[in-house]
This record gives sequence, C-alpha cells and structure tokens, in this order.
Amino acid sequence: MSPDEARCRLCASGALQVFFERASTPVLANRFHASARDALDAPTGCIMLAHCTGCGAIQNTRFDAGAVDYGDGYENALHYSAGFRAFSAILADRLARDECLRGGTAVEIGCGDGAFLTLLCERAGCAGIGVDPALPPVGERLAGPRVRLLGRSFDAVDLITPDTKLVICRQVLEHLAGPRDLLLALARVAAGASRVRFYIEVPNAMAMLEAGAIWDVIYEHPLYFTAESLERLLRDCGYAIAVIDEAFHRQYLYAEGTIADGGRDDRAQPSTAGIGASAELLARFGHAGAAALNRWNDFLENQRSAARIVALWGIGSKGVTFLNALEDPSLIAVAVDLNPRKQGRHVPGTGHRIAAPAELARVRPDVVLVSNRIYAQEIERALRALELAPKLELL
Repeated sequence: MSPDEARCRLCASGALQVFFERASTPVLANRFHASARDALDAPTGCIMLAHCTGCGAIQNTRFDAGAVDYGDGYENALHYSAGFRAFSAILADRLARDECLRGGTAVEIGCGDGAFLTLLCERAGCAGIGVDPALPPVGERLAGPRVRLLGRSFDAVDLITPDTKLVICRQVLEHLAGPRDLLLALARVAAGASRVRFYIEVPNAMAMLEAGAIWDVIYEHPLYFTAESLERLLRDCGYAIAVIDEAFHRQYLYAEGTIADGGRDDRAQPSTAGIGASAELLARFGHAGAAALNRWNDFLENQRSAARIVALWGIGSKGVTFLNALEDPSLIAVAVDLNPRKQGRHVPGTGHRIAAPAELARVRPDVVLVSNRIYAQEIERALRALELAPKLELL
C-alpha cells in the first residue's frame, strides 16, 4: 500500500496527503551509545509525513514499530534545565491543587526517571506509581518515600486501582503507532474507580509547522498532534475534556479532564472542514526544510573557511536530527549537553562524543549553535559563567 493509500492511524480515514520526507535518520534520536563505533552503526529509518484531512493528525507513513526498542541508553530527561524545572514545578503545583489527589495515587505512564512524579507527590501529598519501558525491567525501585517506578511497557494499565485519582501521560502518545488502544484500555480500567482525572501532554504539531521546525521531525514519533486531532481522539475514547491548550512557549499541547464513561470507540465520520493545517502551511514546511538545511550547510562551510570553531549545545532530538542531516557533521567540533547521563556517550549516526558544558572552556568555540531556542538565555548565562562569549546562532 502506498503512503497516499494508507489509512490514518487515528480516525481510519484514507485522506492522507504527504508533505515532507527525510531519507535517513536515526530510529532513536534519544538513544546514546557507549562508543563512537556503536553510534555510527545505530539503525536508521526513513520518514514520510502525511496530513490527515479527516482529523488533522500528522503521521509518519514509513514508521515501523518493530524497529523501535526503548531500553539501555535511551535518555531524554529535560529537568537538568532550570527553565524546564520551573515549568514542571508550576505544572505540579497546579495539578496538586485538587484536594481529591491528597491521600490517593497518581499513575504516570511514561515516567522517565520519575522526577516529575516525585515532585507532584511531594506537592500533593499523594502516592505515585510510574512505568516506563526505558527503565531497567528488574522489579521496581523507589524514587522517593511515596513513589514506585517500574520498567514496564506503556500499556501497564493494571496499575490503575480504586485509589487512583490522576493518570498522567506526558510525551508518550506521539511515540505510539496506535494510541487509541492505550487510551481505551486506560478508560476501561478507570471505569472501576471514581472520578479519575487525566493530564496528557504531547508536542505541538501546529507550532512545529508554523515555525518550520524541521529538526522536531524524528523517527520515534509516528504521530504529531494538532489540537483538533488530540481533542477528537480523546473524545472518541470517552474522555471528558476540561481544557486543551498550549504550554512551554507553545512547544507542547496539553489536555486535562476526567476519564468519563469507560472508553467508547464510536469514531465520528471524517470531516474536511477546518481540520488541522492548511495545504499552504504544509507545503511551506516542506520547502522550509530544504532551505534550512542548505543554509546551515553553507554557514558551516563558511565557518570552516574562516577557521572558526563551532559547537552545538543541546543534544536532544533536535540536536541529533540536525547533526545527522548535515552534509559534513564533522564541522561541528563539539556537541554539548547539560544532562550528565548523556555526557561521555555518543550521538547516534554521527558518533560525536557528548561533552559537559565545562569542557567548552578548553575548546573555546567561536560560535555556539543552540538546538532549542527556548534555552538560549540559559545557555548564554552558562557561557558567561565559563568566561566565554561566542556568537550564539539559533536553529
């Protein structure tokens, strides 16, 4: 079946329009390797993004779930940034205001290292259970006096009990080829509890398209949600939505409400009226990708000609995608990240060793590329603390 004949993963519509392609990219942009050799041998896949005119969802029609294996070396924690910690603290405080949570249990599907769940439980006076396939699959471990973490798949819905008051799912649905299955399973289990709230967060596809943020397109995301497609999916699965809005400088969409009626699956008929992105916006995104890549390749060649040293700060999915898209990734002399669990490991596809910020004092770069402009001021302050004043360029 060709991509244009494929059915939408969310609404089963056949109205898919391909608008962006990338021939080769790491299958896991957030899985880092112990050696440069292993990193260079990291598996790759191709991306073909299509937009559904039925529900507004965007999906990689070339995605193969069997190629994606979360586990050893997967690392995407963001809480080493002061700016992200501030965002998380505000969110935890807001969720903790519901008195029903006190004395109950919060379950987080895709908890990472449990940092946010631990913070929430401290603020709300509740217990927490977190599951994540990237955690070691050996029993459970404690992240705090109230928090248990388990290395299990995202579909561990049996953890929801009558004591469960809140289900959290942050940056997970976009990793699932069939998120409807998880949402329906959660809803069926939650039907046995009373008034289960939910908080769901995903990357904001509309902001990605409008900004021409081609480095946000990664293989491990088979789906990209607009507000319309997220709302439709949740309502179809029986979730009563109180709010859908943007957060964290428009990077994220979030939805809050209650899991209403045990999870129905009565998909509405597709509609092409005002759904998702316009054809003009989609076309512009595809053109922006080619133009941006040409611009950065030329920029780096000019820096080499002028004997300037270039560093890249921020080796998350954006930075890894950028490095792998370049004609000559070696023009980036050093890759830097705040996360100590990434430092000393190697970037999939290019083999760059990830350095701690302090190592820039030795390298003394002339230019620092910032992979995520949200953190530009934070990075500038860190460079000043190192008594460095390179020119900052934002991807």
